[in-house]
Amino acid sequence: MAAFMTGYILTGGTYTVPATVETDPSIPRIALNDTLFHVEIFGREKNPLVIVLHGGPGADFRYLLPLKELSDRYQVLFYDQRGTGLSARNCGEKPTLESSIADLNAMVEHFGKGRKVNLIGHSWGAMLAAVYAGRYPAKIDHLVLAEPGFLTADTAKVFLQRTKPSLSMSSLSFMIRTWLQSLHLKGGDAHARRDFIMGQFMTAYDGNDHPMQGYFCGDRQSEESKQIWRFGYEAMESIIRSGMDSNGNFTTDFTGGLEKFKGKVLFISGECNTITGKDQQIRNMTHFPWAELVVLKDTGHYMLSENSHEAIAVIRQYFHQ
Repeated sequence: MAAFMTGYILTGGTYTVPATVETDPSIPRIALNDTLFHVEIFGREKNPLVIVLHGGPGADFRYLLPLKELSDRYQVLFYDQRGTGLSARNCGEKPTLESSIADLNAMVEHFGKGRKVNLIGHSWGAMLAAVYAGRYPAKIDHLVLAEPGFLTADTAKVFLQRTKPSLSMSSLSFMIRTWLQSLHLKGGDAHARRDFIMGQFMTAYDGNDHPMQGYFCGDRQSEESKQIWRFGYEAMESIIRSGMDSNGNFTTDFTGGLEKFKGKVLFISGECNTITGKDQQIRNMTHFPWAELVVLKDTGHYMLSENSHEAIAVIRQYFHQ
């Protein structure tokens, strides 16, 4: 008790997490599939639609906002996925892979207005874009996949092996300190503490044992990867569990129906990434009839924002094909 009280006092301060669309009326939103999503749209409605899918699961689209530069020729839609970022936490349906596909399809139907759309997915968002392409190949014009983590059970094993966490005194100390800080949160909702703790671990912990260190150049987390409004802990946990069996193995196949998507697929990878970099993307590419891989130099997993100028140039060239 004495140690707890000492820690509680030493971590005193004002800590907050952003409000969601449920309590902040200034956040742009749309109601689809019995939940409220935080959305932002750039560009003219008459232009071809580009939907950007953020990573995680559990992150939000803040770090991908450099892609709004595409809005000079496209209408670009960003949305925080179910239960993440500034979207509602009290969802009509708990976040799962299937609800994620249904939500994406609702966005396509509502904003696409019967037209084919272009998808840009990063990390988990690229996995979601891939499985969507297999389900609804006729609804997609161009498909950009920026380092999907894995698409099959076999590549999932590679991913899990490379991101296996190790518990050190440094990481344990950080998590205890962050938990104590979360006890000082002012306001917020029932999800605030868990969102705060996970968000801090993903963006503020820089120990050498961090499972994400291999994503970055020089094994240091890039500033671009820290650009996040609010992590969605429950969404992350729920979606991950929906793809696993009772033994904790990923069994979901994201490749069903991909042979029906006849368009060229653009894969983008960061040169520094040793977790889901070039070798993992070469494995992922085999599931598409026609795919090209572009590796961006001096970038890691967050290549779309670490070197947005070059990434956007590559995407523009592909869109014009």
